[in-house]
Amino acid sequence: MVVVDLVMPESTASALMTQLRALQPGAVMVALALRSTSDGIGDVKGQGFGDVLFKPFEATAVEEFLAKHMDGDVLSVDGNVLACAAFAGKEDGLERYFARLRTQFFESLEKLASACYDDAILDLSAIPPRGDKVVRLLHDGDKQAKQLGISLRLVGTPELKTALGGVPETAAMPFFASRAQAQS
Repeated sequence: MVVVDLVMPESTASALMTQLRALQPGAVMVALALRSTSDGIGDVKGQGFGDVLFKPFEATAVEEFLAKHMDGDVLSVDGNVLACAAFAGKEDGLERYFARLRTQFFESLEKLASACYDDAILDLSAIPPRGDKVVRLLHDGDKQAKQLGISLRLVGTPELKTALGGVPETAAMPFFASRAQAQS
């Protein structure tokens, strides 16, 4: 990602962006603009920028910007323990969170199988309480784990246990209140 201020001495932002794009064709070009600028978002995007970040900065705007452009890990791995990160964002980013979680979960299962683990402990304590998305993730993840010869153990809140217990696809999955219980 390249952030270019629209107001620069001795150059224009669009000229600099064009030169940078030649050097970094895959980079997202972001314009940094004053909130009071006469250029609207459409004008800035018309110059070839992928997005605009207005200054002075507002905390929510920066959080949205980072969530939109920075793909962080939503799953941490420690041995055979996989822990879902909490979702920090607006409702419209939830689909992206679950898509990234699914990708990282499946990649991690493959790595655990390659490392000859017999089981994986998935800590769901911080996952957003979206029953349908969690059920789909676990149902597909359990299939993947079984194909790889790994048994899946879940850790989470009592509310999540109740929700998963009421769905046939996840009711029989081993569920524990803590990582320590899942590991023993």
